[in-house]
Amino acid sequence: MLDYITTIIATAALLLTVFQLYWNRKKVIVEFNGAAEILGENSIYCRDEYNNFIQSSGRGPGLNLSVEIINSSPCDISYFDLRVFDPNTNANFFLITRNSLPEIYANKKIYRENLQNPLAPYHHCVPEGRAGMLKAHSLTYFDLFIIPKKESTKLRVSFRVAIRKNIFTVNDSFVTDNQKHLRYFTKNINIENWDRMVRFHLPLNTTLEDFTASLNKADNYQHSHTNTNEPCQKHQD
Repeated sequence: MLDYITTIIATAALLLTVFQLYWNRKKVIVEFNGAAEILGENSIYCRDEYNNFIQSSGRGPGLNLSVEIINSSPCDISYFDLRVFDPNTNANFFLITRNSLPEIYANKKIYRENLQNPLAPYHHCVPEGRAGMLKAHSLTYFDLFIIPKKESTKLRVSFRVAIRKNIFTVNDSFVTDNQKHLRYFTKNINIENWDRMVRFHLPLNTTLEDFTASLNKADNYQHSHTNTNEPCQKHQD
């Protein structure tokens, strides 16, 4: 009888340990939200203490891609090697991060043009840098503003997290040997003729009527210069 009770207790302890290991495992979920948004000149910018547009802070034209990262783990997990590059050449594109901005803008709030409502710009959630920390039980939201070369036709976004990848997962061909054992997330985007899809962009102090007229002009321009292939659509690996 005593042996029977001992066996039950040992089995229960083992099951509890397995459950705790499963519950406390590192887990990160990443969602690349839709197609990249094509934005024009000065579409990313800062404002001064009087809420006026700072001309020298403007960035663009370029593409914006939003990323949601859920860390459901009970511990912080680092991400690193955040890259946006041309998969044909492995050459990096310019990606706006806090660390890449001039020091005078690094601590300012960053705004992004709202194409549907120009008078209500978005708050741009810029990543701190190519590496950072994902807090435990948190949702991290990144807006990746990318400035590709005009002649580029493809774009690849990727980053790694400090979690060992599944042994059955295909290795990332663009990663160094010492990082191949780590889990990665990536997205490929077709950006052929992206520069022809850029909307005309007037100074931010223009009137709403003038801005609306510019959008109509841009729509006419796009219809006369685009083909049936839509750029910046999502491609799964």
